[in-house]
Amino acid sequence: MTKNQLLRNKHLEEVFTDGTKLESFATLEDLVKHKCTIEEMEEYEPHVTRGNVIYAGVDYKAILEAAEKDPDGCDVILWDG
Repeated sequence: MTKNQLLRNKHLEEVFTDGTKLESFATLEDLVKHKCTIEEMEEYEPHVTRGNVIYAGVDYKAILEAAEKDPDGCDVILWDG
């Protein structure tokens, strides 16, 4: 089975207030932990339930570096945004 990662940039109005540059979603609990909107949950849940990891944020370089350093690795990195 191919392991994929989805990278998504966040819109400027979604900039994190705590200084965080990116978020990682590997489980459904991560969606709640990061206080995803209903729209984000609808978008992310199918990927997460298939075992894909989603990285989202406003710093493109940080997002890509986090995906490349994922300890479980991946076969495909898809940038959506």
